[in-house]
Amino acid sequence: MRGLFYFALVLAIGIWAPPITGWAIRQGLPISVAFFIALLTLGALAWHIARWMTTGRNW
Repeated sequence: MRGLFYFALVLAIGIWAPPITGWAIRQGLPISVAFFIALLTLGALAWHIARWMTTGRNW
């Protein structure tokens, strides 16, 4: 599951990090906070994707 998690995390960061970071910066947050929010959100998403792929069940 660890390999799938890292694969899903890299895929999610590549697709979703720019929009999430851009939104956070437009809200007036510092760039370090924007990156933290993006990584936290995408880490959770990647965990769910990896779990879904390994269990074979729906969300």
